[in-house]
Amino acid sequence: MKKYLLGIDVGMSACKAGVFDFAGRCAAHSFVSYEAAYPGAGRAEIDPGKWYRAVCRALAELFASGRVKKGEIAAIGVDGVSWCAAPVDKGGGILADTPLWMD
Repeated sequence: MKKYLLGIDVGMSACKAGVFDFAGRCAAHSFVSYEAAYPGAGRAEIDPGKWYRAVCRALAELFASGRVKKGEIAAIGVDGVSWCAAPVDKGGGILADTPLWMD
């Protein structure tokens, strides 16, 4: 069975996911876009649920391609949007939209 590395990038406007072999060759990739909200002058924010849903969709699309199987993933790397933090309650429920770096 082949082994791959999975990278997930949760960026400002999209989630990108890619699977690479140990030589750095891309075996599969996916891209799911989303939009931030600009509710007033000088304000920029996003519903953190958009990030979660985009990651889920990107991974589903990536594995649905048939190019790689979940069991072939040896390691996962994840990065996200700069210093942004999502406020959550004790149960992990989202409390409010997240201010973005340009807010």
